[in-house]
Amino acid sequence: MVRADLAAAGVRLNAYAEALLDRPEFGTESPEPQTVEVVLRSVSELGLTDGGTLPEVFAAAASAGLRLCPLTTGPALRLALLDQESAPDSVLSTGRAPTGSIHVASAPVSEDHEVPKGFYLRVIDGVPWLRGYRCDDVHVHAPDVVFAFARHSAPVTAHSTSGNPVGAAMDDLEDFVPSANQRVDPDVYEIENRAMDREQTLWTELRRQSDWRDRVILDLGCGSGYWLPHYGDAQQVIGVEPDPTLIAFAEQRPGEAVVLRGSAEHIPLADASVDVVHARFAYFFPHPRFDPSAGLREVGRVLREGGTLVVIDNDTETGEFAELLRRSAAAAAQGQDTYARQWWASQGADTTEVMSSWTFDTREDLEAVLHLEFPVELADSWLADHPETTALTYGYLVHRWTTPSGASA
Repeated sequence: MVRADLAAAGVRLNAYAEALLDRPEFGTESPEPQTVEVVLRSVSELGLTDGGTLPEVFAAAASAGLRLCPLTTGPALRLALLDQESAPDSVLSTGRAPTGSIHVASAPVSEDHEVPKGFYLRVIDGVPWLRGYRCDDVHVHAPDVVFAFARHSAPVTAHSTSGNPVGAAMDDLEDFVPSANQRVDPDVYEIENRAMDREQTLWTELRRQSDWRDRVILDLGCGSGYWLPHYGDAQQVIGVEPDPTLIAFAEQRPGEAVVLRGSAEHIPLADASVDVVHARFAYFFPHPRFDPSAGLREVGRVLREGGTLVVIDNDTETGEFAELLRRSAAAAAQGQDTYARQWWASQGADTTEVMSSWTFDTREDLEAVLHLEFPVELADSWLADHPETTALTYGYLVHRWTTPSGASA
């Protein structure tokens, strides 16, 4: 249907656009209709006056309250803008965006830079074109390049704790450590998330600790945003993530979550603006060589009176997953239970043990996730000792910290 509509309107396609239209999003069945409010912003209007890479552009847009469009927006916007002004020339130059073009900002469909990133619109000599484009994460888009973004429907009050723009460069977030799993292979990490806590034991405990129903919840270090749609009964859902690559994925999750760029020590929200904060395997790893007090103070700043921080961490003592953690040097560097429990107790928090599981659909899924999370030798050794299993027991520590005033701890 999409190709037929484009052809009927006289829209021409390049090979990259053809490749994108072959994706499942444009299947034979009509997709569920979506209403997207589109706004146009040049790279310089996003605060990147010297231009920016695609991750920088997407991060600046997220900080400005804009979100990425669904991939299907490209053809729809092309049909809606048939009266787009003709480009001043028909030149296509390697290394720069074509003049007069509008790039539709959408999450990259692949980390392979040979795969088209998305669509752009251009009119040449009165003929409307829908084109796909390619670029890598170091290509700098000029200040005058125009992108189409979707506007958030939920209000968010942005705030910079340092006086710097909320969309500052990634290097300005000193507490940012790139993810060693989901950034490396987001597809496998998605499998990992789907395997987690299928019996809902942890989820039930999280709601018991601090129910987010009809309240404002912040997923701090939300990563690719897998858990954002699960808070659907909240009044408002906000995700904060320092990595622009993962923000691009989080923006595409269903629901009305607002995703902003920030970190535990630099939360881009106003004082006393949040009821519940969840931090799942993010930043809060107390260790003799790392004190997360700065992040705790920042969380205290944004929490309202009686607000609650709930930190989900691994139990390194109980369960089959704990066996793997104890044998992994990288995991051990995130801290051991005794120190973490003592640190949280010193902050006035309480800790609850929760036993759940990882349950995978196939053995291949389990193998892929273990190889993502652990050294090959360790993963293979464990798999050899458990030749038939597609599940393992998984213990969590849930740390609950409440501030009576919402002010800094």
